[in-house]
Amino acid sequence: MDDRLSYEEFPVFIPHGEDHLFGIVCAPAGASESDMGVVLLTGGNYTRSHRNRMWVKAARALAGAGVPSIRVDYHGIGDSTGRARFEMEDPFDDDALAAADFLVAATGVSELTFLATCFGGRTAMAAGARHPRARTVTIFPVPLLIPRDRSHVPLRTKVKLRLRKWEWGKQFVSRPGVRRARKAAAARRTVPATVVSPRFKRDMASFLQRGEVRFIYGERSPALIDLRRLLAEIEPRLSGEQRDRIAVTVLPDCEPENFRTLEDQDLVVTQTVASVTGAPPAGDQVPARV
Repeated sequence: MDDRLSYEEFPVFIPHGEDHLFGIVCAPAGASESDMGVVLLTGGNYTRSHRNRMWVKAARALAGAGVPSIRVDYHGIGDSTGRARFEMEDPFDDDALAAADFLVAATGVSELTFLATCFGGRTAMAAGARHPRARTVTIFPVPLLIPRDRSHVPLRTKVKLRLRKWEWGKQFVSRPGVRRARKAAAARRTVPATVVSPRFKRDMASFLQRGEVRFIYGERSPALIDLRRLLAEIEPRLSGEQRDRIAVTVLPDCEPENFRTLEDQDLVVTQTVASVTGAPPAGDQVPARV
């Protein structure tokens, strides 16, 4: 069977203030019986297709399962107009909301999932907290920590960010020995240099009043320790019902956030589809306390 028979795609420009966001709506061919639509969000350094067209594959697989979606370029990125400025505590939730409203108007879905990787997880959580139709926010590893004193970024963090501009630098800072050295340096501080994002915690607590938050991390994800820290800090603020709305899946023997291998990229796609369609996850479902 030709896979093209299972989906239809439509390029769209979405009005956004004085600018326009470019997106692709991917819908099941023919009538869709799904009430759920998906907003696919990338990190800030990828366009709507994501690395090696991960979101293209995910969108078409979702359409094959009867679920429409939209993937979109943030303002100032790709084919969208405007100028982008990246601030951890100021995600692009307005962009995500514009894309979500367009998807609702175009397909008639009554519920939404915001699904994202990396910096897009900040946007997804903020948009989920604001959109009344949002039912689920699904996030792959997301940067959760910000400097305690935002006017003073620790030297080791500056070095790490500079190194990550190059592929060899990314590999270097990901070495186990380098990670251990950085953690040891952090442990020697009497006051931690970083804090969990107040904005993320606030948005998450707000969304958990009515929706489910799903985290999908790899067993070897360096950011898993930051997720534990987030959950430990936010749990006392939540009711039992809200805690039950947090789901954490840990995928064995992988580190999906860097998308280095085709296997990791395929895993992100399959987990994306599974999280929306309700298929059993490939990883271990663990308690929210991790």
